[in-house]
Amino acid sequence: MSDVLVYKFGGTSLDGADRIERALQLAQEATERGSGVVLVASAMGATTDTLHELATAGAGDAATIRRLIERHQAVARQLCSGAVLSACLAAIDAVGVELGEQVAALRPWRSPPAATTAAILSTGERLSTRVIAAAAAERGFAATLVDARQLIRTNGDHLEATVDRPATAQLLSAGARPSAGELVVMQGFLGATAEGTTTTLGRGGSDYTASLVGAALAATEVVIWTDVDAVMTCDPKVVPDARPLAQLSYRVAAELAYCGAAVLHPQTIGPAVEAGTPVRVRNPHLGSGPGTIIHAGGDHRGPAAIAFKQGITVVNVTSSRMLDNYGFLRRIFATFEAHRTSVDLVTTSEVSVSMTIDDESALPAIVADLEQIGTVTVEQRQAIVSMVGDGLLEADDVLANAATAINGTPVTLLSLGASDVNLSLVVPDAASNHTVRALHHALLDMQPQLKKETFR
Repeated sequence: MSDVLVYKFGGTSLDGADRIERALQLAQEATERGSGVVLVASAMGATTDTLHELATAGAGDAATIRRLIERHQAVARQLCSGAVLSACLAAIDAVGVELGEQVAALRPWRSPPAATTAAILSTGERLSTRVIAAAAAERGFAATLVDARQLIRTNGDHLEATVDRPATAQLLSAGARPSAGELVVMQGFLGATAEGTTTTLGRGGSDYTASLVGAALAATEVVIWTDVDAVMTCDPKVVPDARPLAQLSYRVAAELAYCGAAVLHPQTIGPAVEAGTPVRVRNPHLGSGPGTIIHAGGDHRGPAAIAFKQGITVVNVTSSRMLDNYGFLRRIFATFEAHRTSVDLVTTSEVSVSMTIDDESALPAIVADLEQIGTVTVEQRQAIVSMVGDGLLEADDVLANAATAINGTPVTLLSLGASDVNLSLVVPDAASNHTVRALHHALLDMQPQLKKETFR
């Protein structure tokens, strides 16, 4: 059985003929070394945003659809010729006709059905992979285009589908395995129910697709080709001195993803951990370096990185009935479950519980239900700032340095994960960037502390 590599390319890495050319060059280098490559592709550039607009407007915007189709055909003309080009242009046209019919079908609906929305959103990946597969054929690849909807089996939650992992693994093993020197092109982000209805895996779901493929095929490595050179110690937009990380353990990488680091989709690491598949984050541009390798041996003792999420809401429930009263917490969390709202952080005391959420869509209903249990207060415009690393508190000075760095910053909530991988605090949004910079300097740069700022 040949060595298999899974290459996932995001939208910015496929945004135009030159970038698709570079993606195929990287795949060709791997196939020339004897590897089989599965290329998992996102939609080109801002295509998914355009499709979201079409799905929500439901106005059958023919001009927008025409521009979208013409853009993909223009890229195809730059990459292909002759019979390959003709076939590609015809395939793109067919997808455009289907898209027009789907958007027009939304007109009678006040709120677009999730199934139709998912079908519309699938268009971007279906278009990009047709162009990529045609360009690969033009260059003499032994290439096969497969439809992810036939291989990624999900439930019926059309826009945030849950993958049936055992069924998907069997389908991928049978339908997406390349031989030595071969290229398989498939869409990320997409799946389908057992009945064949199109579903999507949510924003960033192409990373998850790549991880599922890597696990099912026992891949040597999954490479996430993205627009950063590596996983960084922090978002360089906030901390210009952030440094690339050479390696990370699975659990630290997963924690960073859930805590807001935008490099990986939060679900990506799960299949890789179970299969022991290394995941590498790299930039496809020439000379970008080896990136970050995420694997079982990627132990990084102590603080590794700082991640943060803004726009968080804290919900506090206080009641004297909580004291020595079993079942109280169950009632609280059953409320969030009933309103399909995830809770990120939780802290408890004798008579109160504080929880953070990042989706406020059901907040009024949640508050109304929780008021049947106790007194409810809500703090909006908050941010979670997380210090992440293996054995985070093994170093004696981590807590002391962190406490010194945030001295004077109003802290709403503090939470230490049971696994000693994540120490998170909640601060007002207005204080988040300074808090991130201060913690990065104190824990990762070991430079003099930043000048204090005052926050309201």
